[in-house]
Amino acid sequence: MYGVSPPPSTETPTPTTSEPSEWQGMLPALAAGVGLALAVVLGSGYLLSRPCVLGSCEALADARARTQTGMLTLEAEKTTDALGAARRQLADAIAELEDIPRWSRYSPTARTLLAQYRSDIARLDRVIEALSLGAIAAEKSQNPPHPEVEWKRMARLWEAAIAQLEAIDGDNPAYELVQIKIEQYRDNLASVRDRLALERTAQHQLEVAQSAVDMARVRQNMAADLASWRLVAATWQTAIAALRRVPEGTTAHNQARDLLQNHQSELAAATDRKTQEQIAANFYERAVRLGDEARQAEAQQQWARAANQWQQALNLALQVPANTSVHDRAQTLAVSFSTALQQVGEKQYLASLLQRARVQLQRVCNAQVQICVYSVTPDAIVVRLTEGYRNRIRQTAQLAAATGDDRTQDLLQEHFEAIADKFREIGSAARRPVKVYDPEGNVIGSYAPR
Repeated sequence: MYGVSPPPSTETPTPTTSEPSEWQGMLPALAAGVGLALAVVLGSGYLLSRPCVLGSCEALADARARTQTGMLTLEAEKTTDALGAARRQLADAIAELEDIPRWSRYSPTARTLLAQYRSDIARLDRVIEALSLGAIAAEKSQNPPHPEVEWKRMARLWEAAIAQLEAIDGDNPAYELVQIKIEQYRDNLASVRDRLALERTAQHQLEVAQSAVDMARVRQNMAADLASWRLVAATWQTAIAALRRVPEGTTAHNQARDLLQNHQSELAAATDRKTQEQIAANFYERAVRLGDEARQAEAQQQWARAANQWQQALNLALQVPANTSVHDRAQTLAVSFSTALQQVGEKQYLASLLQRARVQLQRVCNAQVQICVYSVTPDAIVVRLTEGYRNRIRQTAQLAAATGDDRTQDLLQEHFEAIADKFREIGSAARRPVKVYDPEGNVIGSYAPR
């Protein structure tokens, strides 16, 4: 293009013959053979370079050592840290065993250990999952007080954690740690339930007080005579007494404290509108009447109704103003009402305990076979073993002794101890002594409530 000739060609001229040379026909076969040989050499090197193919298998020994170290640590320490360490050791051991190829002569042993370790790590994971629920519940319980809904969530978390832990089998490597945690979690659950009950009581008390406050304001706006002002004052006093009963350590307590400060002056204004003596007489008469109704309810064993009426009677007696003609008598009533309220609460609680004891005894005495019959009274719990149960135990014990079956004898002893522990627990829960008799009426066990 620019007037320069192209340089002469330096390439070898292509032969003009139409038949291919001998070497040209052999080249593809030679290339394929070289490639196959190279693949065999490289593949053999890879296969032989994998763990546990040549010589001894350090991975097996290391995996066993890791697992044994983790399990021994967990058995000795029984802590969550030891549980985590054991889990990590198992995971590391599994990773090492998975790297052993199937063409290794150690592969069958590795596969057996893998199955065992995977099963162990799955069982540990079930424990860790339950403990994580406990950790969440513990974290949520910090910095009380909390609303009722939060205490419910915590209780459900503790219940779920306990249920998962109780489902752990005895062959789980962390079984002893699980038993420790179950006891701790049950204590935590009991504490949370107590706080939940306290919060419920406080919220209910605050609602009662707020309702009384609203009613007092309505009546105060409509009050026009002595009778109506007397009712206004009574309502204000009821509201303030209710606010003062809101338990401390609850979310409702601070609200109740603020409300108390706001309503004191309103109570004073209402109280000034009526004569102290008329108010005192009214409160006293109503307290006496409610006390009589509470006694009638007690006679009919209507404990909840009686408690409610004793409480109302106590409130009214305590609200009688000082320096009135009925004040001293009202204080005497308040003392008797307070005692009566406590006693009816104890009676109601005793009734629930005894009913619970009957339910538990029914389960124990009528398990797979009828073990015993029982009676529950306010004074004691009496259990009598059945003849059939005793005969069965005797026959089993005699056969075990005759055949030298120590295991069965141990199981019988454990069975007796478990039954005794159950009777002891039932008596302690019911706060009543338990006496156990044989079929002939001889005392064979007596347990005082703890």
